[in-house]
Amino acid sequence: MARTLETRWETKLAALAEAEAALATARAVKPPVPDHEALRALAADLPRLWDAPTTSPRDRKRLLRTLIADVTLLLEQDSDAVRIGVRWHTGATDELVVERRGPGRTPPQALAIVRQYGATHSNVEIAQMLNDAGLRTGKNLGFTPRHVAAVRGIYKIFTPRTVAVGMARSGSSRQPNNSVSPLTQSTTGCATGRFPPAPAPVAGASLGRPDSGDLPAEGRGLVAAQAPTVR
Repeated sequence: MARTLETRWETKLAALAEAEAALATARAVKPPVPDHEALRALAADLPRLWDAPTTSPRDRKRLLRTLIADVTLLLEQDSDAVRIGVRWHTGATDELVVERRGPGRTPPQALAIVRQYGATHSNVEIAQMLNDAGLRTGKNLGFTPRHVAAVRGIYKIFTPRTVAVGMARSGSSRQPNNSVSPLTQSTTGCATGRFPPAPAPVAGASLGRPDSGDLPAEGRGLVAAQAPTVR
């Protein structure tokens, strides 16, 4: 029993020694705390401190926890925006309204440009317009022709070629108001009993025989003998 307690005691002492050595090492490599005046100067120029190349993401998080007490997300009727309430440790409060970003969520400004120039410009040209305007996709990426094509597909914005073909098809299928196809004339005549006037009759055609004037002399008498007598 005594030997077991002694072993545990020695194990705890070794762990304590290791922890003290790690603490001493951390204190040795940790930069010294700046003086009071330097801290006041940094507080007056937070953007420079935040964007400094020597400021790590961990330092930025610690800086936020030092300045901000809590952050509240407030509901907004517009689903494309969100209100953020910030309460500082000093008791002051601020409210921000920012646009939401996410997969498949195109910024309204970019969507307006695609709608305006979609029917007259290619995907390459529109992507160049969006990048020149400093706009980004929902994933905070630069626009490419593939992104523009995806926006077209989601919001049904046609390309210049599709618009031209659609207009050509709609124009070719139209007929003048006073033009009627032959099939329509035929079906209309059958339904109403109105047909185009028949051609003028040809002499002798009504009797189903040729005109005797067109026959030789020896055949005229035969035709006259066969002709029915009309009373």
